[in-house]
Amino acid sequence: MMKNLGCFDVVVLGGGPTGVMAAVAAARSGVSVALVEEAGFVGGMAATGLPLLTYHNAYGDQIIKGLADELVQRLVESSGSVGHLERPREHFGKTITPVDGEMVKFEMMNMIVEAGVELYLHASAFGVVTRNDKIVGVCLYSESEIYELSGKVFIDATGDADIARKAGVPSVNSLYKGHQPATLMFQVGGVDLDEVAKEMNEELIIGRKLGEDEESIVCIQGNFGNWDEEVFEENLFPDSRHAIWFTSVRRGIVDINCTRLIGLDPLDIRGRTKGQIDGRFHILRIMDFMRRHMRSFANAWVTQVSSLLGVRDTYHIQGEYCLTKEDVIEGRMFDDTIAIGGYAIDLHDPEGEGIMLSPVNKKGYGIPYGTMIPLNVDGLIVAGRSICSEPIPFASFRVMAQCMAMGEAAGIAAALAVQSGEHPRNVGGKVLRERLAENGACVSVG
Repeated sequence: MMKNLGCFDVVVLGGGPTGVMAAVAAARSGVSVALVEEAGFVGGMAATGLPLLTYHNAYGDQIIKGLADELVQRLVESSGSVGHLERPREHFGKTITPVDGEMVKFEMMNMIVEAGVELYLHASAFGVVTRNDKIVGVCLYSESEIYELSGKVFIDATGDADIARKAGVPSVNSLYKGHQPATLMFQVGGVDLDEVAKEMNEELIIGRKLGEDEESIVCIQGNFGNWDEEVFEENLFPDSRHAIWFTSVRRGIVDINCTRLIGLDPLDIRGRTKGQIDGRFHILRIMDFMRRHMRSFANAWVTQVSSLLGVRDTYHIQGEYCLTKEDVIEGRMFDDTIAIGGYAIDLHDPEGEGIMLSPVNKKGYGIPYGTMIPLNVDGLIVAGRSICSEPIPFASFRVMAQCMAMGEAAGIAAALAVQSGEHPRNVGGKVLRERLAENGACVSVG
């Protein structure tokens, strides 16, 4: 028998960076909010050791503010981040924001609790309830029980358009030649980035590690170029060009982003399981390679492997507006711009050709509210990487800082819809932008 969890003004599905900001923004706007997450924690990929990208455009202007920046300030105060660090390669945006993944979980949880959000962990949505083309409820599964959760407005922050697709929203499965390669993050101990930099130093990012007064190397982006022959002979990576990111907010501990998992269907149970298995085996091979070839890794050990597979691309809705390549290259702004993008076009080739990078407009570009409003179904807003877009802009806005900004906009839009009695698609862009600006979010650039 299905148990009823009650009715909330706003129901958010997905407790990653997008969903947390959506839930907090809606609750702070004065409506009742429920947040559903299938893991046992909130934070999603922000809790894996990945740095947050990108808060500043190529000119150094801050383009992500509001709740996303509040999170960083909280993390800095709780020794969970070294803050925004300037980086040499401006086409990625002018800064990178390294964080402690475990502290992200704590601070996002604090924001949720302080806002009065009702949180449901270990819960997966397996169905939706619609009435007259409007979503009115979701069906949840947790352990051996099933539940119904009703609401007035729903926000799909799953990253895969799970709720939108279940409600009948037309969508596209992947945008660029198939699913981009997935990644499994891992963390190692016994490594000092200052020593790593003596062996590979393509791009060094300097800052003060947590608990230290002197500046040192916090991030290294590069590749195993010094060992190209050995990488090729050992078939260490499945694609022709590889990259590796090292991030260290505490001395001796390094988060690593470099595993390559090609040809997976991340929405298929077999594909996601294969990703976890192959990812762990790849980590062992990479660690063995680094121990044998890099003095700085001679005594390194794996401290943890992410419980979440880093999936770059799955489903995208068809919405009222589709963001285009021209929009991001020309830096277009819109009457209903609710967030600013500024990260590079960062495409990971599904067929093994490596990573293709190209810059967006230096000042950034607008992400319009219309990209989050699905066709055919009312009572629903889609936020994060599943918004309506062509492949090129998606490869830029999919990063976490931009997704958090979209989440905040979705939460405020949902609250405005509830308070006005309107469908989310009828919330005016001007009113939404004004409310976002009042809350400290960035909705325009000079």
